[in-house]
Amino acid sequence: MVGVVKESIDRKGHISGCPEGGFWMISYSEGKYSAMTRPSTPLHLEGDLTRVRVQLDCEAGEVAFSNPVTMKPVYTFPDCFTEKMYPFFCPGVNINGSNPKPLKICPAKVAVWNSATW
Repeated sequence: MVGVVKESIDRKGHISGCPEGGFWMISYSEGKYSAMTRPSTPLHLEGDLTRVRVQLDCEAGEVAFSNPVTMKPVYTFPDCFTEKMYPFFCPGVNINGSNPKPLKICPAKVAVWNSATW
């Protein structure tokens, strides 16, 4: 799972992994992708999602997930964000000492332009 969470999420007891509980994320489980809504929303993607871009835009009121390889949108959560937000990563389950699809965090590549390059 990957996404964002609000600062005040419940860290004890039952955790509601959906926007109502302060989580905006997508998940991969048993060969299927889904947006963690209530109920979950199946995501029908072409091929495997080997990389995912997560963009939080508080002013526009959305968390957008996209495939940076194909530049195609994956899912967008509309909402109103009124508190501090944090990235959320769950690397997946450990099956007999290994994780068949481990989570890898890669830095974003940002183009930097200055007047000398124009």
